[in-house]
Parts: sequence; structure tokens; C-alpha cells
Amino acid sequence: MASAISSTLTAAAASIESGNTGTACNQVDAFINKVKAQSGKKLTTAEAEQLLSSAIALKASMECT
Repeated sequence: MASAISSTLTAAAASIESGNTGTACNQVDAFINKVKAQSGKKLTTAEAEQLLSSAIALKASMECT
């Protein structure tokens, strides 16, 4: 599961680097969904909250809608 979550962020980073902000926003949304799905399972609630907080901040910095 960790590789699925990290691969989503890797894809988002690649999209950001190539200037595809809309795609990156969608990929960060997918990351958020994966983290939420694993909260209390493969991720502790605290880990999930920290990851979600960072993802939300990233979306804000990219001005995702």
C-alpha cells in the first residue's frame, strides 16, 4: 500500500514539473482518497492526519479548485 500512495505523489510531482497543475491537483486528490481509505488500517490515524494536512497545504499552494 505504501508504494501505491507514494507512486501517486511521484506522479503528482512529475505533473507539477511539467506544468500540468490540473493533473497534479487530481493526483493529490487521489492521494488524499488513498490516505483516507487507509487511516486506522495500514496508517495510524496520526500518520493519516499528518499526510492529509500536508496534501491539503500542497493543494492550496497549487491553487487547486
